[in-house]
Amino acid sequence: MKESKHITNRKIVLVFFLVDLLFVLVLAVLSFYELKEKFGDIIGLGPSRLFGNFVASVDMFILLFYWLMVFYLFGHYTRNINQSLFTIIRSTIREIFFGNLIFFIVVFGPLRLFEYQNSWVTFLKLSMEFILIMGALRIFTFIIINKFFDWGFIRFNYVILGKGSAINSFLKEFNYSRYLKKFRLIGILYLDEVVENSDNQHYPLVESYDELSRIASEGKIDEIIYVDPQRDFNELRDVITFSKQFNLTLNIPGQLTDILKGQVAIDEIDKPPFVVVHSSGILFVQVFVKRLLDIFLSIMGLVLMFPILPFIAYSIKKSSSGDVFFAQERIGRNGVPFKIFKFRTMYDDAEKGTPALSFSNDPRITKAGRRLRRWRLDELPQLVNVLMGDMSLVGPRPERQYFLERILERAPYYSIALKVKPGITSLGMVKFGYAENVEQMITRLRYDVLYVENQSLLLDLKILFYTIGTLLNGEGK
Repeated sequence: MKESKHITNRKIVLVFFLVDLLFVLVLAVLSFYELKEKFGDIIGLGPSRLFGNFVASVDMFILLFYWLMVFYLFGHYTRNINQSLFTIIRSTIREIFFGNLIFFIVVFGPLRLFEYQNSWVTFLKLSMEFILIMGALRIFTFIIINKFFDWGFIRFNYVILGKGSAINSFLKEFNYSRYLKKFRLIGILYLDEVVENSDNQHYPLVESYDELSRIASEGKIDEIIYVDPQRDFNELRDVITFSKQFNLTLNIPGQLTDILKGQVAIDEIDKPPFVVVHSSGILFVQVFVKRLLDIFLSIMGLVLMFPILPFIAYSIKKSSSGDVFFAQERIGRNGVPFKIFKFRTMYDDAEKGTPALSFSNDPRITKAGRRLRRWRLDELPQLVNVLMGDMSLVGPRPERQYFLERILERAPYYSIALKVKPGITSLGMVKFGYAENVEQMITRLRYDVLYVENQSLLLDLKILFYTIGTLLNGEGK
């Protein structure tokens, strides 16, 4: 039999997207002609003017784009194929129902949806038609893809990490699981001594994390299974950091305490009881909206800053000789260096030799610099960094290479924070503030990692509001 071909979850998602792209046009045609026939004379003068006033080519495109965005925002194109058929059906019903509800509210107006004859009946009719069409197509696609797995045509790749004896026990217990038949074990990384066992000699060994990193960077790994009943904290932390760094799904065989905590979900009967750590990150649509928000608010901030710029420049020049602006290399997303801009708050040549953080009553800070730091006005030029795309308004604070190396030596999980753009403000800045040494930097970065794992537009807005409060209270230093 021909060897199974490696397939990634990205390709699986692409198949679902192409199916939706082809058949969501059917939804657009149904809704277009249904509304045109029954309500064309009424709603053409209302909120539906946002559409094409029943111009087929315009409305079809808008509806097509709308439904694809609904599916995306509900996470349909970020899910893993390893989900149950029931989950597919449930999510389709939810997407269609709420998508149609929002669409009808926009078309009829939020307060007039029930005023028109048969409007509610049309809503239910279209919703049922959409659910039957998209549900049947997704179920069919799901079944076909799973058949390809069953027939051995395609496989995901996974690697097992852990203690030798625990790995051997795991393979004996789960090797015949139907769930794991979707996967091909391409390597075992023993984190202690290798336990001799003839049953596992045909599996390739991964010698080190460096070799595993090389394989992961080549896109040859989809998931990791970490097996260790003791779960050494430092070891588990390193495994999670690795999986986050390469956006791999991490599966940890669940113990009784995990089950009692509700951390083990049963999506498929055949699936082993895993604690699953996903690494999908923020949705593309949220990234796009966040970027638009960054650009809009940065332009507004620069416009508001322009009238006070002469006064800031005058106070800096009066306080000490030197340039008004200060540029320094920092490490940004994915470890790429960039120049960060600030108003100068220290004397010229204040830092010679070994880099040093500022601290309370730092004699290197000028009189004007203390005022700027108190209100955090020295950070305003970083709005230019945001417009250039090196930074975001909200994100982990960027560090210098010197301090980054020392942080990673003691807290390697900080590499997770390098997955996103650094920000002018952050959860760490709101909850902790400025750091005066590496220990405080490590304490603060825990909040930054927490932000990365929970990032959303709503969280960004909350952090921005808290930052505004900090500015108004003059709590900077």
